[in-house]
Parts: sequence; C-alpha cells; structure tokens
Amino acid sequence: MKTNITLFSILISICTIGQTPMHIETLPGLNIARAAHQQIAISSNKFVVTGGHINGFGLTKQAEVYDANTKSWQLIGMNDNHDMGFIAKLNDGKYLIGGGCSMTLGVGQLASTEIFDPENNSFTATANMFVARTNCCAATLKDGRVLVVGNWYASAANAEIYNPVTNTFTLTGACLVARALPVIIPTDDGGAIVCGGLGIYGGQPASHKFEKYDPVSNTFTELTHTLFNGETSWDIACYVPAMTQQYQLPDGKYAVLVYNSAGTLARLIRIDPATSKIEEIVTQKPIPLTDEADQNKTFGCARTLMIDQPRNLLHIIQQGGAAGNITFRLVTINLQTGSVNSSQQDGFTYSPASSNLSMLSDGRILFTGGNKYDNFSLSNSAFIVTPATYVETGLNTISSSKISAFWNQSAGAFLLSEKVAEATLIDLTGKTLCNVKNSVQVSGLNLRSGVYILTIKSQRTNETINIKIIKP
Repeated sequence: MKTNITLFSILISICTIGQTPMHIETLPGLNIARAAHQQIAISSNKFVVTGGHINGFGLTKQAEVYDANTKSWQLIGMNDNHDMGFIAKLNDGKYLIGGGCSMTLGVGQLASTEIFDPENNSFTATANMFVARTNCCAATLKDGRVLVVGNWYASAANAEIYNPVTNTFTLTGACLVARALPVIIPTDDGGAIVCGGLGIYGGQPASHKFEKYDPVSNTFTELTHTLFNGETSWDIACYVPAMTQQYQLPDGKYAVLVYNSAGTLARLIRIDPATSKIEEIVTQKPIPLTDEADQNKTFGCARTLMIDQPRNLLHIIQQGGAAGNITFRLVTINLQTGSVNSSQQDGFTYSPASSNLSMLSDGRILFTGGNKYDNFSLSNSAFIVTPATYVETGLNTISSSKISAFWNQSAGAFLLSEKVAEATLIDLTGKTLCNVKNSVQVSGLNLRSGVYILTIKSQRTNETINIKIIKP
C-alpha cells in the first residue's frame, strides 16, 4: 500500500490568508469638491463634512450632511470657512471647530470658532481664540476642556485652552517647539502629550521633542526627544484635521505613525496616557512602503490611522503611482498577533490619501474629498471601504508541542502524530470543515486537493497551535 505523506513542522511564524477581498462602495459625490475640511461620522449612516477649501483654493462656509436613507448630501450654512482648521469632539457629543485661513489661496489665519450640534445639524458661533491660527490641532482633555496647539506662517509660541462651560479661551505658557499640524494625546492626569507636526513654514520642525502639557502649572516641559534606540530624527504629522479619538487603541492607549528622516521606513509607536510611556508597536514584518510586484513603485502613508477597536485592527491608508492612475492600498495590522497584510486597487484619478478619513463603528472607513493634483484642483468623491478580512492561521509560531500531521489516502483523513484534545480543519477562506475531540485523525475524505489549516489543542501542553497541511 502506498501512502502519500506531506509533513509540516510547526516551527513557523504567524501569517494570515485573505478571507474576503477589500470592497469599495461609491457614495453620491459631495455638492462641493473640497480638501482640508473637517469630517464627522455621527453614525454608520450619517456623515458631516465642514469647511475646507474648494476648487481654485477658494473658501466655503457650506457644510454638508449625508443621510443614508435619502442617499444624498444636503448643504447647511456655517459661520466661517475653517479651511485647514481644527476639530475636537466635546464630552456632550457636540463638536468644536475653529481656526483656518482668513483668505483664499491658503493665506491668513482665523481666530473664530463654532460648535456643531449633530442633534439638529446647527452651527453656533462661540468665543474667539486669543491667537488667530491655521493648520492647528486640538484634543479634548480629561476634564472636558480643549487644548489647541500650533499655527501656520504665524506665531505658535502659545497654545490655548477652551472651556466649554464658560465659553472662554485662555492662553497657556510657551510651547517648547513652534509647530503646525501636531499630534496631541490627552493624558490621564488631565494634561496632554504634543508631538511631531511640521515647522510653521513647512518642512520639519526645529526640534523633535515630545512635550507634556501640565494642566496645573499651565506649562509645557520636555518629555523626551528620542525614540527607539536613541533615534532623534523622525516625522509625525496630521496633514488633515483629525480627532484624537481616531488614534485610540482598544486598550485605551494611542497609536501614532512615525517615519524615519529619509521617508524609507514607517513604524508605529504606542503612547500610554496613564504613564506617558512611549514604546514601539512591534509587527511581524515592516510596514510595506513598496509594491510587492514592483519594488520601484513606492507608497506614501496618510498619517491619520484608522483603528477598528472592536476588531483589534489598525488600518494604514497608502497610495502610490502617477497622477491619473493612483494605486490605493490598505495595510491592515492585527493588534493581537502583529500580522501585516495589504490589499489594493488601481485606477484612482485623485489622491485618496488626501481625503478626510473616518473609522465607522461597523469596521468600514469613510473617505470624502481630497486633492486631484494640487490644492487648486479638488475631488468631490465620497466612498466607503470595507477592508479585506484575514484568517489568522498562527503559522510560523514557535511551539513546544511537536505535533505533526500528514494525509493518509487509505484512511481518507489527516493523521496526527499524537492524540489531541481538539482539532479543527479550515480552508483558506476560514470556513470550518471538520471538528473532532480526543482524536488522532481528522476526516478529509470528500475534500479537494489543496492547502488547509489544522487548529489543534494539545492534550499534553494544553497549547493551541496551527498547522498548514496539503491534501495531494
């Protein structure tokens, strides 16, 4: 009797296999093509875009609300344009929007702010800031106040605190670094960590310090100026208005994307709001910045991370290729296993990475607007991406359970090297085909030839492992 044997050891590291492909759902276009606007996902069915600039680098005071029931965008008036302004979600569910350009062509700064109420789609003018600002960012602190930091082509010496109870702004002490478009992470002590950004005239800021805002002394002090093993040169910036909540991980910490100075390596850091500790989020392989098929084709990353908290996933938006035929790529990192996977689609005629982005509660990602070629030619596109899903196979994980499996033609089953507590056979789409308990074999009599995964719980070590196996 001839027996066909295919044997795999388990000294292998985790990889994943695509279960469902990425899907893109096109929504009706915005009434006004825009970029550098603010975006709010009220729910998985109601979205709001506010301000930004329009074609020709003009200004608009028109916001738009999307209702999935009518499948249309409705224009509503704002008090100011807030092109390249900030947005922060208040503790009462309303949104503070402020700052921006005072004139067309990205010129000047605004001191005005207003509050958007999603209950009645209204905008109410609120107090002016002490300093007119554009390309600034904001974060709601633990006590409900809002910290606003940064400016563009103007002084960024001081930040400001907005108190929604008294509807007033107060200046803080001097910031250590003059920045535009920083990342702001609220901390559990009522303060915040400010990092990254651009210099107020573009390019890298003068210093790469992480600074800590102390709400008691109303001052900023240096937290650190190095990352990893003493690295002092890195790149962090928002680039589009983003709410701090979009950086929050399932465990309450915050994730931030970091580039090296050459722009050839992207890494993730985790900031703990309880301890202000900064550490790297280790992934099984580097975040890809080139095309797998063509290493000469490079990808850039949108700096706003899309974090799917219920599913423990982190998505990075990337794009590459020439204008008019841009490749959109979605890199998905499993926060539990560190696996890195990607899916992509060609044929975009504008920059999807310059869109405003929101993670929806159902795991999809909303994109609106963006640049076609520059700040003067914009898109009115709106679409929703359902990310590809992946089956975590557990492959390549070093295991102390030396269990092996092979196909036995005469038995019509996969035979195991020892009796196991439980074994589940799945195909590469993640479909469960067979489950057995306290057995030394798993039936595969009616299976087609191909690759399968066995998830095994060892009786000996109580460890759960995964084996890739082939039916000839």
